[in-house]
Amino acid sequence: MFALSLDIAKERGISSQKLFLLRNQAIPFPDDYFDLITCCDVVEHLDLDDISHLSSELNRVLSPNGVLLLNVSTRPAGSLDLNGENLHRTVKDAGIYSSLFNLERYTVNNVEKEITAIRRGKWM
Repeated sequence: MFALSLDIAKERGISSQKLFLLRNQAIPFPDDYFDLITCCDVVEHLDLDDISHLSSELNRVLSPNGVLLLNVSTRPAGSLDLNGENLHRTVKDAGIYSSLFNLERYTVNNVEKEITAIRRGKWM
């Protein structure tokens, strides 16, 4: 399925140099590689175990003084997947995400039901 998504992206003109397929849930970059990581509207689509693994991987590839920008929806999605399940796989309150990413500060938008956080440096 994911390889097909890469093919579709390439057909739409996205450079193959900007597309990477995760292998064994590993981000294909060395430790401490990125000074800035943005992760917006992704986390809520994963199961809780996968979020925990993603947190570890983001921490691994973030440079010691790097910045993580995180945005997570804390509400059910307005639509279902092909199996009839909500597209937001993990609907949790902000405290869960704060714990998983060891967030020092975040804001909660109660209207949109999402959290936005900036994390400086590594965690865990």
